[in-house]
Amino acid sequence: MSISEFAITPETFASQIPFTNNWSFRLKRLQVCRDAIFDPVQFHVRLIRTKEETPPVTLIKSESDLNERLLKTHADSFRVLSFCQAFSLDPLQCTESAMMSVITQWSISAMFLDILLKFGDQPQVFEESSGFRQVSQQEDGSFELCYQFMYVEPSGRQPPRDIWSFRQTGVGHKYERSVNRNTIVLLHNNDESTAQARLEKHATCQERFALAAHPLNVHLVIVSSYVVHWQDHIESLARSLQDIRKHILVIDTETSNFQAKELQTLRNIEDKIICRACRCLYSTKVLLKTLVRINDSLPASDPVFASRSASIAQQLQLIDQRLEGHINAAETLALRIQATLGLLTNMLDLQNQFNSNKISTRTLQLTHESVDDNATVRVITVCTLIYLPASFTATFFGMNFFEYQSDVGGLQTSQSFWVYIAATIPLTLITVGAWYISKMRHDKKRQKERSDEEMAK
Repeated sequence: MSISEFAITPETFASQIPFTNNWSFRLKRLQVCRDAIFDPVQFHVRLIRTKEETPPVTLIKSESDLNERLLKTHADSFRVLSFCQAFSLDPLQCTESAMMSVITQWSISAMFLDILLKFGDQPQVFEESSGFRQVSQQEDGSFELCYQFMYVEPSGRQPPRDIWSFRQTGVGHKYERSVNRNTIVLLHNNDESTAQARLEKHATCQERFALAAHPLNVHLVIVSSYVVHWQDHIESLARSLQDIRKHILVIDTETSNFQAKELQTLRNIEDKIICRACRCLYSTKVLLKTLVRINDSLPASDPVFASRSASIAQQLQLIDQRLEGHINAAETLALRIQATLGLLTNMLDLQNQFNSNKISTRTLQLTHESVDDNATVRVITVCTLIYLPASFTATFFGMNFFEYQSDVGGLQTSQSFWVYIAATIPLTLITVGAWYISKMRHDKKRQKERSDEEMAK
């Protein structure tokens, strides 16, 4: 059954909170994103059962095999079906029709569609979403719980690449108190997830039925599988911050060329601790409160079951206390990062100011040198002006247009003196005119460039 076919006959969701549960909109969104969420080729599903005389863990490699297992497990009191991705942002290794068959035959809540929409090749959804959670409880202790569990774990990459990765696990759990039945669907980020391995280990041990003894045991296994990594992750970020602080506190802004790389690294650490780690920790704390509330609402008429609920409460409290410590450490680290960012920003400002002062000092030196050069040119110009009349007079009277006659006792001007006048005046006019035309063109060009700059602004 495909999503489009399922949307036509949605009887499965017809009775689920009709006034608030907009399942038709979710189905439309799922149909749009189905190529990113489901893999039509790869099929990898695991089934965990605690029923006697049945294999506790079964690997399902085809849709037909899955449909057969769904029929066989219809009356089981405990069944866990696990879907997985090859890698964190790959589609789930199952077909859309297989997933719809599970939702239909096991009567999974429409709330689970919201969890499906957060998986697959959708990095923007994975990065921006953080700890989606919905729960519906009944008076007899039955409940339906769906949530997106965000956590951090080692990525397997080697430095200088990031050795940590933020990942998610999707959970859909339906508990029917009247028949003591647990129906659980898990979405893992890879086929070797820690939580899945621990669940299978519990299911295959001698006390395999202990996993189904209480409806919240599965959630304890999932949450406790990944909470342990937060301390190492926060400490690794703290070490990176400390390395930068050591460099900042001993640097001399006047003699060292401080790079903006440290600022970029700090911003990256800030994003990891504030936008990711803190939000994931907060969402996990809210999830723990939800599990505590569900545990408190379970009937306590059976002494054995009540004792198990009390044990669950203690374990949830221990996890919550550890989580509170991680949150305090993350918040303290966030404050230190912000303080370091402020210090680094001030040091960069001081370094820029110091560089500006150096540039201003050098500019002032060049200005003084230019003034000295202008003074030298002025002296030369004055000397030239002083000697120019004498030079002109000597040149003028040294021309052949004048002749000194001793017998007459005076100068005699040549009859061809007019040639000098006729050549000098036009040449002077041409020179002055060429200079004036060139100056006018230069002024017009400069004015046009200035107008273009003002229009561009």
